[in-house]
Amino acid sequence: MESIDRLTALLRGLAPEATVLLAGPLSTPLICDAADSGAMHLHLVLHGTATLDCSNGQQAVSAPAVFVTMTQGAHSLNPDSAATVVFSMRVEFCGPAAPMIFGENARPYCIDVLAEQDDLHRIVELITQEVDARRCALGIVLDHAAEILLVGVLRRLVAVRALPSGVLAGLGDARLARTLIALHEAPERAWTLELMAETAGMSRTVFANRFRTVMGATPKRYLADFRLMLARKVIDEQKGLKHAARVAGYASPAALSRALSRTRV
Repeated sequence: MESIDRLTALLRGLAPEATVLLAGPLSTPLICDAADSGAMHLHLVLHGTATLDCSNGQQAVSAPAVFVTMTQGAHSLNPDSAATVVFSMRVEFCGPAAPMIFGENARPYCIDVLAEQDDLHRIVELITQEVDARRCALGIVLDHAAEILLVGVLRRLVAVRALPSGVLAGLGDARLARTLIALHEAPERAWTLELMAETAGMSRTVFANRFRTVMGATPKRYLADFRLMLARKVIDEQKGLKHAARVAGYASPAALSRALSRTRV
């Protein structure tokens, strides 16, 4: 099997779908409804200044900067001047790892674009040029730009370990990332705690404690939740219970059926 990097593994497990909400002047507050655990918003301030208002308080920035919101409550982006121009998007995560991406108590995060790596700076420059010029096929260009911006932001969040827990935090830990990538690549494998610890290059006890601290769940619970969500995704795609059980690592369709029954409300 071809080895994949940690961010590719993350994206496969999250299956992000980006929707552009606004690309232009921010003349009135942009109200964003409450996001569930599998969604986030990115607000790129291209010109002027803006203030993010959410349950955690207010934060103001000057362009260029990116607000990354991961709170479940509603929030608003407010213009601080008539010259404020933004590129805002909502990202839905539809993959099996989506509910586990942020961990608990995720807070808005602000990225200073001018201080970031060249690839993120370049995509911001492209978006700024396109929004300012308003040329033909703008929507198509911005849809693709949104995907690239998302990758750049996720790279940053993983690199600086911006979140205290969850999948992004786990992938920011080099040793835990080895195990997470392996789990996402082959969830059907007969994983044991010993095998997961060996993959991470750690002792069983140290791995279990480190995993629980960083991920907010035990290795066994994370794997069980990931497998169940993967199976549900396969079933939703109309590929059948038997196929879902096989790709998600269940001993039989009956075992998957029992797991599904236990989680029904």
